[in-house]
Amino acid sequence: MSVARPSTDAYEVVPGALVLPHGLVYLAGSRTLIAADVHFGYEDVIGGALPLWSTGSIARALGDAIARHGAAELVLLGDVVHSTAMSDGAARAVRAALDGLRARCRVVPIAGNHEGRSRGRAVLGETQERLERDGWLLLHGDVPSLDGARCIVGHLHPSLRLGGDASVPVALGTERLIVAPALTPYSPGLDVRSAEQVAAAAAVGEPVASEVWAGTVEALGCGLTSIVNLFEPELVVIGGGVSRAGELLLGPVRERVSAGAMGPAARAVEIVSAALGDQVGVVGAAAIVYDRAESRGRGS
Repeated sequence: MSVARPSTDAYEVVPGALVLPHGLVYLAGSRTLIAADVHFGYEDVIGGALPLWSTGSIARALGDAIARHGAAELVLLGDVVHSTAMSDGAARAVRAALDGLRARCRVVPIAGNHEGRSRGRAVLGETQERLERDGWLLLHGDVPSLDGARCIVGHLHPSLRLGGDASVPVALGTERLIVAPALTPYSPGLDVRSAEQVAAAAAVGEPVASEVWAGTVEALGCGLTSIVNLFEPELVVIGGGVSRAGELLLGPVRERVSAGAMGPAARAVEIVSAALGDQVGVVGAAAIVYDRAESRGRGS
């Protein structure tokens, strides 16, 4: 008997673990298809006049993937529903979507934070907290795994911001961790590109990165110009993750402030990055705690 195999539109993160279109993950050994954060019933839960279209659309996409890749099992990796507080009609639509998928293969819902204390059983039926397949621990990811196992998680909604409000879901993978993106169309996701990466791409002319970086420089430069005009500081220190870009950020920002701030203030101010980079907030908080503890010790 022939067995359907994953098509060529797949990326093998490690042997036997593949990322498919839409950010689905496929484990070849057990023929397990994994989808994260589908958020069935979303439109009903948030209210308003939106029709309940995404549940059926996602279910059809999953059904197509099951057939195309010959999956024996579908694992829904947490946040299967947007909330358990949905109308009876929405609950029936979610159950019907799941029944349609169960007619194609075994379906295992894993509970996530959106399933709440009930773990979604009233709508989803029996749910799991985690399970193991092909040497991987499958769990939602809102509660970390502390046993050192290789993990496949969802929850984080990784995406690549394209500029403006546009973004695309992306999967992240290493030899020990795969993060599947959200399948719901409503989540813009968490941008995975650092300021340093965006700046580097902009420096070599990558169009989307150039547009994003130009907007970043303009926004920061405009804000600092106002601060310099109002307070006339001699030193402005930029910390946080954006400071990793170094002179790729500071150079254009200095030019923007120099051109926009009033003469004496613009000439007097120095704009530098924090010596501690994106750790400055953590170190500062620790210093405050230490100082307060030391003050209490002296007081006693």
